[in-house]
Amino acid sequence: MKNIRKRGSVLIFCVVLMASVSTILMSTADVGQFTTLRQYRTEDDVRFDYTEDSIRAIYAQQALENSLILPSNETLTINGFNVSVRAEAGTGARIRIVELDTTMAGRTATRRRQLCIGRRGPVSPMWFAFGSDSTFSPVGNVQINGDAYFGGDHISTGKTILVTEDLYGNAKALTNPVTVEGTTNLGRRLVSPSLDADLYMSAASQKTSGNQDCNLLDFLPDGAYETLWFHSGDITFDVNYTGRGTVYVRGNAIIKHFSRTLPKDQGLIIVDGNVEFQTNRFEGFLICNGLVRQTKGGNFLSQGTIWANSFDFGNGKLMVDFDPFFWDNPDFDKRMRVPGMW
Repeated sequence: MKNIRKRGSVLIFCVVLMASVSTILMSTADVGQFTTLRQYRTEDDVRFDYTEDSIRAIYAQQALENSLILPSNETLTINGFNVSVRAEAGTGARIRIVELDTTMAGRTATRRRQLCIGRRGPVSPMWFAFGSDSTFSPVGNVQINGDAYFGGDHISTGKTILVTEDLYGNAKALTNPVTVEGTTNLGRRLVSPSLDADLYMSAASQKTSGNQDCNLLDFLPDGAYETLWFHSGDITFDVNYTGRGTVYVRGNAIIKHFSRTLPKDQGLIIVDGNVEFQTNRFEGFLICNGLVRQTKGGNFLSQGTIWANSFDFGNGKLMVDFDPFFWDNPDFDKRMRVPGMW
């Protein structure tokens, strides 16, 4: 009887011992597996970080070489990751900061990040086809072939507003129908160009004053440092201009005729007061601190860009065809004295 009890005790002890050993072995295996997974994740985190640095370096170099004009979608293999990159302008038309929407598929995880390259700096309002600081309430139909910005509420009053590229607006939502063929970016306030008369006057190569009619306008030829003409007083333009340059008007302007002589000619008018168009056509770039209105009647065509505080184009259709000169030649922003910090 004693032997049977001893055998039973030994058997129970052995069973308990084997269960304990099994539990210890299983626990050790779980810890080892956890450690391995944790090691993998740590390695992936490090590789993720290095990969993000590589992406920034690659696209920063591309941006430097291509003036921040980057491909919209690319798939790359970097550090063993399959990386899909979508490059977009951060705010406004092609500005000097680019957001990279990246998705990296790794061994144990997928990480999506928004990386920024470049820096926020001067942005030309002339990179928009059309810009308004206040409520835009057209009476006639509007077609903007390019990017547009509306600073206030946009009221269509039953008319057609078409933007063929991207629309940027200060409002949180579109309160009236606006057809946008690109992307709509709302709730973004863009700071208007700063028209510092004293700064322009000190930099001007030519200074005049008084009420004046401009019937001849020859800017410096292509390749030279662009002309900056500062005029204090009202002025009337009735010209076929040549060359590339800027006229700053510290007063009001009437535009009877303003057209290029050659396709390469580029004229920029900056007006501190109001602008009255007595024509149905404008070829160039215009920044106006006040009201731009058209008094001749009928449809109005701008082949260039127009930025103003407010507009009144009557019952006719407004059509703006974007001129990509500043877009394609960002160095001319400074040379032609285009102001503005967004």
